[in-house]
Amino acid sequence: MAHGKIRVNTLTYDTGSGDVDVAVNNVLESTVSNTFTADQTFASTQTYPRIPGNTQSSNYSLQLSDAGKHINLTGGNITIPLQLFSAGDAITVFNADTVNRNVEVPSGVTLTQAGTTRVGNRTLKQNGLATILCIGANNFVISGAGLI
Repeated sequence: MAHGKIRVNTLTYDTGSGDVDVAVNNVLESTVSNTFTADQTFASTQTYPRIPGNTQSSNYSLQLSDAGKHINLTGGNITIPLQLFSAGDAITVFNADTVNRNVEVPSGVTLTQAGTTRVGNRTLKQNGLATILCIGANNFVISGAGLI
């Protein structure tokens, strides 16, 4: 098996899973000679994960397939539909448009801005980035920069 390097800030090491060398300044370099098993399996070819994108240029209702993705919004507003997502589903929205865009919810869906008591539709400013997390049936939390 080929050898690779993994750079992480924190490591839970299961003895016998791989050869680990620790460097200074809380940066770890690990030479993996076999599959590393912890909460996630890393093969020697493991790379940092990417967040797949979905570009939308007009009003868009989120789809279940958007969970784990980012929406690159170049126009229109985003709607979180009723009875679609489950706890743990997350979607990130980037407003690439030149004007503010809205994240809207229909009746029956609760959207709370993290760290506040604000509930309901939110506005995402130009170049704003927000993550929407489903915390239960029709219950969401939104947080991010440029969110009003």
